[in-house]
Amino acid sequence: MFRTLLRFVPVTCAFALLLLVPSLASAQKEPPPPPPPPQCGITGPYEAICSATLCGPPGSSAYVWQAKVHGGFPTQFTQCITATESGTYVLTFLDPASGKKLQCSQTVFIEKCSQNRPPDCSGAHAKNPVLWPPDHKLSPVEIEGVTDPDGDPIAVTAYAITQDEALDANGDGETCADGDVTDGQAYVRAERTGDPENPGNGRVYVISFVAVDSRGGRCSGQVTVCVPHDMGMGDTCVDDGQLYDSLGDCPQ
Repeated sequence: MFRTLLRFVPVTCAFALLLLVPSLASAQKEPPPPPPPPQCGITGPYEAICSATLCGPPGSSAYVWQAKVHGGFPTQFTQCITATESGTYVLTFLDPASGKKLQCSQTVFIEKCSQNRPPDCSGAHAKNPVLWPPDHKLSPVEIEGVTDPDGDPIAVTAYAITQDEALDANGDGETCADGDVTDGQAYVRAERTGDPENPGNGRVYVISFVAVDSRGGRCSGQVTVCVPHDMGMGDTCVDDGQLYDSLGDCPQ
């Protein structure tokens, strides 16, 4: 009987080892899940093609974006930015609830575009759409609102200016020409018809331009600038038709 018990002892131990070994193996193959990442107020993709839009939490009174990426990244102070290079973008902002300065970051992988998309001129407008007072001086027209879906740098070039009043109408100061384009920069004269017998309804300039990105994509558009007749009725103008070339000489 004693010999019989000895025969069964190794079998029992072996069985116990068989039960233990899979448990050890599974413990080694299945480590505990990593802790969740800290909460961050940045919204936007972690991977994108051509570019990615990253936005800070709404409601903050101050945003500062910084990044060290290929080609450099200028510090920006808007809620949302367009990232065109892979890297880590760091946002410092004021928490609207506590007023404390917070900082978080997001790493984005940007896959380069295989095809270039042209700029978008649909949102173009003059930075200063109203000129006042009518002091007969030439003022530069800064064109804003042109965007590029790939985030490429854009060059905006003005090439033509028209207006709805004659270049030398009564009461406009007898100055010509009323516009100028130098190296792609447009200028218009702050004047309008103001004679009591020909009071006018404000002058409207239309500036035509073309926008070209760094890879040759382009779009074209127009922006308007108004010189009101007076400020008593508001800063509005009525476009009576773009009949005159602002770049022309005064009629003889």
